[in-house]
Amino acid sequence: MDKCGYWPENDSFFGKGIMAIAEIAGRKNLYFVNLDESTFYDFITQPQILNIKSIVIISSPTLYPLSLLLLTEFANVHAVLSSDSGLERLANSIRRIPDNGKITAANYSAGALTLPEYRTLTLLAQDVSMKHIACILGTSISTAYVYRKKLSEKMRFPHNGIPVYMKR
Repeated sequence: MDKCGYWPENDSFFGKGIMAIAEIAGRKNLYFVNLDESTFYDFITQPQILNIKSIVIISSPTLYPLSLLLLTEFANVHAVLSSDSGLERLANSIRRIPDNGKITAANYSAGALTLPEYRTLTLLAQDVSMKHIACILGTSISTAYVYRKKLSEKMRFPHNGIPVYMKR
């Protein structure tokens, strides 16, 4: 990739801002993903986004555990930065991203989601029942509820799953 890009492509506010920051940081080979509550559903239903080389995720605090999982599991995700960071901090963090390395520039004590928690999250967002989630995951319903509880704790969701505004 020889030039920057961003997702969602129809978010010109994010695009203009992040392209200006990337230019200040002198990085022209990164693809920026805005991962927040308003883009979450589109993100999980468009997994091809993760096939792009050299991804930097700009994450809301709520979705930081998901972003950390993506940083761990995908070789092409090179950084997770907090959307709460100021412009100068974002530019400095982007400058520090090694060509083949990984960084995270936010502090989050709850840790990354596990793969079963991530799968539970994606299914909950699509309004799949807990009984069906257990079946899809090949586990007991009580284990599926444990996954939901853990992801709710990590992402600071209400006890009964993900907030309605993150679903379609």
